[in-house]
Amino acid sequence: MATFAPPPPRLPILDAADLWSRGDLNATERGVARLTRRFPQFRWRMCSVHLPPENRIRQFGFWLMNASPLLPEESPEDRAWTVLLVINTASDRVAIIPGYSAEPWLPDDRWQRAMESMKFHWRDGRHGKAVCALLESAGKLLETNWRRMEASQNPCLPFNDPPGRHVKLVR
Repeated sequence: MATFAPPPPRLPILDAADLWSRGDLNATERGVARLTRRFPQFRWRMCSVHLPPENRIRQFGFWLMNASPLLPEESPEDRAWTVLLVINTASDRVAIIPGYSAEPWLPDDRWQRAMESMKFHWRDGRHGKAVCALLESAGKLLETNWRRMEASQNPCLPFNDPPGRHVKLVR
């Protein structure tokens, strides 16, 4: 019987593919901090991996999201509010896997739009800027959705299909 090593904890940034420079990591941390000030309930996590291209990145992300041990300062509720960005450098694909509390905040097409915002910088090899573009786009989309809900005075979020389809960053 095969045994598998448990996944690592869901660190804020797990750069297993050695994708980002120190400057990229600093810029990403600043982008997450800005977004967290506006939407403190969300827990943003980034993970770069180099998996065989045939691996399904969304399934890998779902596994990583749910099988990773919590950090000592995290609670199960933190996991539910996590938005995990997974980048597979072998296939140039990216997926967003939101936790159960985070997923109703944006419909699938909005998460898709946020991922699409990465393409311009990714194609130019500016991987840190690509992630910052995603964070900025996600923030604007969350703000728009929040204002729309506020205007309708509807305290309930509509449930939508789970987001997380992958996006091909390079043609």
